[in-house]
Amino acid sequence: MKNWQFVLVGLVVVIIVAGAFLSTAGGSKPYFDDASPVYYFWSVQCHYCLEQAPILEKLAAEGFRVRSMDVGVKPALVSEYAIQGTPTFIAGNGKGEQKVGLTQEAELRDFLLRNGAKLK
Repeated sequence: MKNWQFVLVGLVVVIIVAGAFLSTAGGSKPYFDDASPVYYFWSVQCHYCLEQAPILEKLAAEGFRVRSMDVGVKPALVSEYAIQGTPTFIAGNGKGEQKVGLTQEAELRDFLLRNGAKLK
């Protein structure tokens, strides 16, 4: 291989590792809990998911949790759960009622309460 090819391969590896790190870093949010029956499909590239985060943080203070389903890290989730866009919430461990798109605090609180996502 030529020097420029080594540099190119090195850059690709750095980008992939950095992307994986940034995507998994979001898994430490206070509103994520794998015990939650409500799945939250999101991506770090999603503008509406960024807007959803402060609402989820407020609800986390009340004890609500969602299970992180990062479609940026696991794109197969999109077809597996027939996700039309992010953010999306699906109750019943991914088989029940859905909320698609940015969801305001009161509506999301009702949805989470109705679907057993108050864990704390």
